Amino acid sequence: HKVLATVHHRNAAGILDGYRIMSGTGEMEVKNLMSTRRVDLLLLCPESSNDTYFLTDDDERSLYRRLQNNQLPSWLRSVDLPDGLSTKFRLFEVTG
Repeated sequence: HKVLATVHHRNAAGILDGYRIMSGTGEMEVKNLMSTRRVDLLLLCPESSNDTYFLTDDDERSLYRRLQNNQLPSWLRSVDLPDGLSTKFRLFEVTG
């Protein structure tokens, strides 16, 4: 897999698009951006202070908040992780 963005990665355009995806509230806009960027996996690290970059407000409609609350869009599915990883990370696969 290629990486679109990670915190402290030097790909400014990827970081900005990653932010737009995770903080986005318009489902079609988010899905279109993910399609354009050919995103096939999303990885959350909910206990990481770095994930707070995506939580600039309390908008429960943001993709990040929806994933946190198990309110997945129809085009994402949760991927089971091994016990040692499932407590620290959440992985989602684009299905449509």
